[in-house]
Amino acid sequence: MSSILYFNHHNIDHTPVFKLVSPPNAKLHAYKLPYSLTRTFLSHPQIKSQLRLGPIDLTAPLTEMLRFKLLQDLEKIYLLSQVCRRLPCHKIVVSSDFIPPLPLKIFSRTKKIQLADLDHWLAPADKLRSTFERQWFNLLTEVTTIIILIRHPLVTLKALLHPPKHHLQFSGSKSKSIVVFSNGLNLASYHSVFTQLKARTNVHIFTGRQSLLDRFYLSLYRQSNTLELDFTASPVVNRTHRLTRQLHRLSRELKLPRLSGLKLSFSLGFTPAMVNQLLHHNTRFLIDHWLVKFLRFYAAADFIFNQLKPKMVITTHDPGPTGVAFTLAARKQHLPTIVLLHGSPSHIHFFFSDKQVIWGPAMKRLLVNSGENPHRLILGGHPIYYDYLHYFRKFSSARGSKFTIGIITSGFGGHEAHQLQFFLTLLPQLADIKSPTRIIIRSHATQKLDSLKQLAHQLGLLDVIINPPLLLEEVIARSHLVITQDSTAALVPLVAAKPTIAIPLWSPLADRGYVLNSPAFFTLKPKTSLHQLIDTILDNPLLTSSQRRLQQRYLDQYCGPIDAKIGHRIAHQLEQLL
Repeated sequence: MSSILYFNHHNIDHTPVFKLVSPPNAKLHAYKLPYSLTRTFLSHPQIKSQLRLGPIDLTAPLTEMLRFKLLQDLEKIYLLSQVCRRLPCHKIVVSSDFIPPLPLKIFSRTKKIQLADLDHWLAPADKLRSTFERQWFNLLTEVTTIIILIRHPLVTLKALLHPPKHHLQFSGSKSKSIVVFSNGLNLASYHSVFTQLKARTNVHIFTGRQSLLDRFYLSLYRQSNTLELDFTASPVVNRTHRLTRQLHRLSRELKLPRLSGLKLSFSLGFTPAMVNQLLHHNTRFLIDHWLVKFLRFYAAADFIFNQLKPKMVITTHDPGPTGVAFTLAARKQHLPTIVLLHGSPSHIHFFFSDKQVIWGPAMKRLLVNSGENPHRLILGGHPIYYDYLHYFRKFSSARGSKFTIGIITSGFGGHEAHQLQFFLTLLPQLADIKSPTRIIIRSHATQKLDSLKQLAHQLGLLDVIINPPLLLEEVIARSHLVITQDSTAALVPLVAAKPTIAIPLWSPLADRGYVLNSPAFFTLKPKTSLHQLIDTILDNPLLTSSQRRLQQRYLDQYCGPIDAKIGHRIAHQLEQLL
């Protein structure tokens, strides 16, 4: 976005990458490719037999990380292939911030195209300015967090007065105990479940390192009594050192075979040689740089289980390297494991725990139809939606307040061409709205949209607020209409009964979620502009009223009943599994 502002200011012709890129043929199901290649690679007998440290199967923590790295690199190669097909060239000058060196080298070597790094061409003043902009953005993010904390003084004070504990405290009770591992926000999402479980049995809640914002969320939802994992305990340190030495030896001796017989569509621009290079390089990189973190958490989990002797282990995201560490450590001790669904699933959905608590019957049908075992799925719900509902019912916007559009972006897409495409398409259409409009944009924490406000000003949108110091529910409550991408956050405006326009975020290989496949959302029809759709919504109160019925029906089916007893129902089902 900074580049576009610069080009516009100096009247330099430029073309956004997405205008040169066509989406893959839908029949190819390109979104399945990164996961299928990862599974094929890690399940190869010669690879699987090497990726073990005693009882620890390293293919489990590698699955999600390798899939994500492969998705990112293949997307970059796809973009390069599409651009070069439209604009045949002999040399590419590119910033490594946009396309990492590995996919760039693999592509240029295969296509015999010269490379030049744009960063080497920058003058010292430009490099200094770029560094300053990054630091300034990080500072603004910290300031925003501080303002959020200041706006909720009692919650913040409680968070400061009740820091997380670091030492296990053993109860004299002989009742069955449960170990929970999660981060602050996911613990807050299921707070009523843990409150109910604590009233019935011993519950020990562990987290990794808690940021001040994590502690704020835990305090907001009355879950302050948690323990940060203690990686300094001598048994944990000793076990981590032993496992790390074994991992280094494994890395030195690892021999990765080439996958043969790969069936890759020519239209995607990938070759078997490209894919094998990416798989080999990324696997070695993850083993050398990321699996040490997994081993630290595995050693800590194993120590905790030996001390507490729990009857069940609960996590909130076990494909990730920290959650799966607890799941695998529990599996070693033959403990039942449950994972609580932390967000709306996508088409590629997998978990390593014995069972997963999901939300509503429609979600279960979708997952079963995609191949999940119905006996591993437990219907529960998403407790934080009741808290959101309670908040929205109490909130009252000021009379005569300016018409406000809230824009909620998904977590996927920081520094990506498809996120840029979204805003370059969206903002000019919003500028065509005739009535005075305020626009509030709340992005995911990974997205650096600091130049978006200036870009909006160039288009005539003068009242634009980027990432105000507000929680998600506060942004939605202050919005009269919400525009969302395909993410879990898209469901929250439905809980608030707000007119919600869904605009899927396009990317070549990203796995799109189930969340937008519903008439509960307004969607753009062919030959209908965004400002026309917004005018239609505003001019037809009956249309909005009928849409609310569809929203409620969808929430009931997809998320399950949203009421005060969600936590009780889930806790009861978990207790039955003890």
